[in-house]
Amino acid sequence: LFRSGVLHEVAERNPHHTEALSRLATLEERSGRLPEAIRAAQRAWRRAPSHRELLVQLTGLLERAGRLSEAVDLWRAFLELNPSDHGALLVAVETSLLLDGEDDGHLDRLVERSRTPAQRAETARMLIEVGRFRSGLGILEQREGLRPELELLRGRALVALGEEVSALASLARVTSTSTLAFSAARLLLARQHEEAGRVRRARQAL
Repeated sequence: LFRSGVLHEVAERNPHHTEALSRLATLEERSGRLPEAIRAAQRAWRRAPSHRELLVQLTGLLERAGRLSEAVDLWRAFLELNPSDHGALLVAVETSLLLDGEDDGHLDRLVERSRTPAQRAETARMLIEVGRFRSGLGILEQREGLRPELELLRGRALVALGEEVSALASLARVTSTSTLAFSAARLLLARQHEEAGRVRRARQAL
């Protein structure tokens, strides 16, 4: 409460102190006061609308409050002003896909702008997380010698597409560098395969 009061005072005395407002939003969220956290984050972002990290904080809070459409609108507006920002484009596509399954025409631009290995990995990971397995795999296929965590990601996508044999072949490639990761991947594969079998059996019983 003391820290919250101090931050409130700093923010009131200096309304352009975005760092104080951002910290206040974090503190309010941790205290379970989500509406207050959103208000503080909104005040911070309005004072620095080109600051992507402030927007990440605000939209994350909006998503927690179930206000995903507002988060999407904010990212769309941000992209209009910062069309070359890969991180903003990535989050905008992700939130749009989560909201209504549409990418607003930004997906092709995101893939095109994912030029560095790190950017391609981030884009592939996001696409697989939201269920766009083919698109994510297409990006991973452009890379040779995937790191173990990316091989696991590739295997996960293949399993989701029902290509278990290819998934095992992909996961086997990480054994030389990470036996532990391979063991975890095999466990995940077995669990997903078992779950798929339950679904098939349930459908057959109908």
